Amino acid sequence: MPKGVMRIIKKLVDKTKNNIYYKINSMILIIITGWLLTFSLIKMEMSLTKDKTSKVVSKAKEFENPFNKIDLHDPLPRKETKQEITQKLQKKYLKVKVEPIKKKVKSTKHKRGEGIVKQKKKAVEQKNQTSKMVVTAYTNGYESTGKRPGHADYGTTASGVSTKQGITIACPPYMAFGTKLYIESVGIRVCQDRGGDIKGNRLDLFINNVSKAREFGRKTLSVKEIK
Repeated sequence: MPKGVMRIIKKLVDKTKNNIYYKINSMILIIITGWLLTFSLIKMEMSLTKDKTSKVVSKAKEFENPFNKIDLHDPLPRKETKQEITQKLQKKYLKVKVEPIKKKVKSTKHKRGEGIVKQKKKAVEQKNQTSKMVVTAYTNGYESTGKRPGHADYGTTASGVSTKQGITIACPPYMAFGTKLYIESVGIRVCQDRGGDIKGNRLDLFINNVSKAREFGRKTLSVKEIK
């Protein structure tokens, strides 16, 4: 191969090598520059974050809860008693006694038993005088008492004695057991029983026979208490 050609080829190779080295050096320089910029940016950001954190902490301290500064062990102020207030007022107003105002409580009368009292009063008024009363009749049977033979209280009066024809009569509550009454066209009967409907001027005559009790019906008769 001629020497001239060899020289040309050598020059081209050298030139190519120089270009490659130049490019490599440029790339290395760019990479190093990028690293430096990145590091500086990271450092700057860290410093800014630190500054912000310190500012937030300082502001939080400024707005600290004021209740944390209160000493909970401090004793509360003592409230004056009524006696102490009264003594102060007495000293202030020439030792005049100042008594606390007491509320007046309205007394309410208990009305329990007023009905019985009225009935007793009525009984006293009726003593020794004849009065008109409504007289009916009842039996021991289910139609009158709601009890059948065999029941524990069958034929037993409210006073505890057994019913007896010609004697037993059911009277209002204001008449005491044992009170003797003379009933017009009936005769003398003794108050031994009570009845749910026997109130006021009502009497219920005991008759042992159902048909006779129904036949007696309802009558208004003169009644007088016998001592």
